[in-house]
Amino acid sequence: MVTDYKKTVTDMVETVKKESLPDFEKAYHQKNLTNKLTFFGSMVDGYIGCLQKQAGDPATPKEDADAAKGKIGAYSTLMDKIKRDRDAVKAAQTGKEAKALIEKISYPL
Repeated sequence: MVTDYKKTVTDMVETVKKESLPDFEKAYHQKNLTNKLTFFGSMVDGYIGCLQKQAGDPATPKEDADAAKGKIGAYSTLMDKIKRDRDAVKAAQTGKEAKALIEKISYPL
């Protein structure tokens, strides 16, 4: 689900890059992306919880627990970036400012 929602957000960013400012404002993309980033952050947070549970479970093989611990750091960094991006887009005062912020969003994981 995390990967699917990352694609949803990435697709929306690509759409915003291609459209004019009036089209951006008419389509309410600032509000829409703010909501998508909130949901994306919730999914990443849930995945981090699963990884923490897996890493802490004594029945988990050591290799799997170590892999889960490595992913926790990467996904925690992603979670922080999602929150920063969401807060910045939400706080944008103009459509032009919001569009410029959205066009810079990228999630490498």
